[in-house]
Amino acid sequence: MKKLIWFLIPLMSWGQCDMEIIGFNPISTDITIGINGGYCGTQADSIGEFILAMSFNPPVDPSPFQCLQDGTEWAFLLYPLNFPGFDIGEGADNILQSGDTITFNILEDTELAGSGTLMCWQNAMQIGSYFEECIILTIWQINDSETLLGGPGLGGFPYPDNDVTNNWIQFSLSGSCNPPPPPIVYGCVDPSAYNYNEFATVSDGSCEYAGCTDPEANNYDETATIDDGSCSYGGCTNPQAYNYDPTATIDDGSCVYQGCLDPVALNYCEDCDVEGECIYGPQDPDCNDPCIKVPNTFSPNGDFVNDYWQPITLRECWLEWECRVYNRWGETIWWSVEPNDKWLGNRLDTYVADGVYVWTIKATSLESRKVVDMAGHVTIFR
Repeated sequence: MKKLIWFLIPLMSWGQCDMEIIGFNPISTDITIGINGGYCGTQADSIGEFILAMSFNPPVDPSPFQCLQDGTEWAFLLYPLNFPGFDIGEGADNILQSGDTITFNILEDTELAGSGTLMCWQNAMQIGSYFEECIILTIWQINDSETLLGGPGLGGFPYPDNDVTNNWIQFSLSGSCNPPPPPIVYGCVDPSAYNYNEFATVSDGSCEYAGCTDPEANNYDETATIDDGSCSYGGCTNPQAYNYDPTATIDDGSCVYQGCLDPVALNYCEDCDVEGECIYGPQDPDCNDPCIKVPNTFSPNGDFVNDYWQPITLRECWLEWECRVYNRWGETIWWSVEPNDKWLGNRLDTYVADGVYVWTIKATSLESRKVVDMAGHVTIFR
């Protein structure tokens, strides 16, 4: 403390009302006052009014502020808490009692008090804060008591707070005085919280945290109180799989596929895990009149299920074989002379679009020299 506080005098206590200035913001003029004891003048635990006083230490002479001229060293603001227009107290009647803490703005929440001195206070705080003198802010009078300096009061009892050191502050924005403690603002003080309040100074336990609130999810967050829709679930995400899970959002590699698991079957599926229907040729194949079965659809999408198109027949029964696939303009887009060849739904190195394609098979059997000339359609959809 750079300057001697010149107004403190020994005080006598009668019926304690202990009001404490807990914090103050000299820029916004937010102030926090706590009530440590509310008994003054009567046995009732209640404070119905108080007066704030402002001065300079040392006094500014001459004073540029009207409310501090003509020998007046103090400017006052009256707070009749149960008077219409005052909403800074507690409860329906705004009366303060032991344990209460209030935060309000001196220049914005003091609409009717001060007998016309509010504008003067505004000028003094905004301009005088940069003087070399320190501004003194104190609780001057409580419940019509005598004043802080012993002046008369309507209540007829002495100033009721004998711990005067906590009901005044001094401040300056010029560096002449140490800054006062900040006012109390309750709220969420955790920057990582969903409802973080950058102006809060004291946590009120209201912090909310966004995240996945479902314990069944892969990324369940036990600290989350607000579900932000980020929950993810592991499972098989391929609709073509045997164990497809429509609720899964992350493929966990668990997909299994159904198909024929017998290597000797005509439709053997080497990438399948679950047994499906198998198609077999005759046990003693008749290569005089070999059978040809042609699928009419497939889905080349890389899911290892029905990813290629292949006529089903016995390779060893054919002397000559030619299979072609055409687009809608009659252009050949795939051609093969090997019965076991598979069309992957491509034309050279490019996959063709979904749609209907025409195929033809011209072949000659090995034993009977029977000539086969077939045609049909195959549909691609992914």
